[in-house]
Amino acid sequence: MTPRILDVEFYNLKAKVEKPFEWGDGYAYSRTASLIRVETSDGRVGWGPSSPASGIKDRLMKILKGQSPIETCVIWEKMRRENLPLSVIGGVDIALWDLKGKILGLPVYELLGGAVRRCIPAYATGGYYPVEGDDLEWLRNCVQSSISRGFQAYKMKIGGRSLKMDIERLKLARELLGENRKLMVDATTVYDISTARRIGKILETLNVEWFEDPLPSSDFEGYKTLSQSLNVRITAHYGARAPYPLIEHIERHTVHQVQPSIVGAGGFTGSVKFLHLAQFHNVTYMPSCWATDLHIAATLHFLAAMPSLSTRTRDKPPMLEYDTSENPLREAVLKNPIRLEPNGEVKVPCGEGLGVEVNLKAIEKFRCGL
Repeated sequence: MTPRILDVEFYNLKAKVEKPFEWGDGYAYSRTASLIRVETSDGRVGWGPSSPASGIKDRLMKILKGQSPIETCVIWEKMRRENLPLSVIGGVDIALWDLKGKILGLPVYELLGGAVRRCIPAYATGGYYPVEGDDLEWLRNCVQSSISRGFQAYKMKIGGRSLKMDIERLKLARELLGENRKLMVDATTVYDISTARRIGKILETLNVEWFEDPLPSSDFEGYKTLSQSLNVRITAHYGARAPYPLIEHIERHTVHQVQPSIVGAGGFTGSVKFLHLAQFHNVTYMPSCWATDLHIAATLHFLAAMPSLSTRTRDKPPMLEYDTSENPLREAVLKNPIRLEPNGEVKVPCGEGLGVEVNLKAIEKFRCGL
């Protein structure tokens, strides 16, 4: 008999960083994370990364209690109809797929259709701005550290300093990376169309792979103008906090690539829907991931089962975003942390469900209230 859902628990975590950093529209003096734990009647437990939520457990339990965790699509639709935050739906959905894999004795990537690949190339996300210290020296240290770890691609922030300083930073990053490693940039939606065009022309000369979030996410015409006028791929991610703008970007063909996180897209169930929509419209789908190793593990399973990218980048595997900024929570949440291989790839966990074990002691250590 299939076990039934018994309980749901939220864990909100927080840890200070020793060297605070910032970007165009935010800063980090601490790092936060939220996890969801779903328990079944036979004592099995599934885990999923989520976003902070308060006062939502009772609403969730009305939907989940007594349900079979195998019925992920049915439960996903019930949560959507209750108008729950999509990131909460995503966390619950990932935990249910983790449970489904444990019940059936299969890794999640098998449940998604099978592994197209067992190792995923990773790109480093870093290149933030120091709250205190020299911008160029900070960037130099970040890029050199990523190169020494084996990363073959690097994404840095722009838009948080003057245009002159960011151009200096871009030139330094390209010099350090050389011509054989990829360079991507993320402007976190801070530019207007005029400034985005201007910096975009600089990016062309530096052979930048993609220009992420150059404009506010709702400026669809601006994104379309940039996509048609610049010789650099334009991508959108910030809609992952409220992903419906990303749907419009896909349907209106305003960008070359969309990057919702697996949590922000509604878990595995929602991400499959997004992926199919993007494929239909010939838009590249590349999930973002700026979080803990539990989130990375879930993203790895999805990337393992994803087909090669759209016809614009035929036969290229998707890449895993690997945050290299300071985060005490990243590895602490798992007993078996995710490891980067010397060649810049990450192996997909192959155990039942997500194939990872949560470190309860660490979670309790960093647990906090909302």
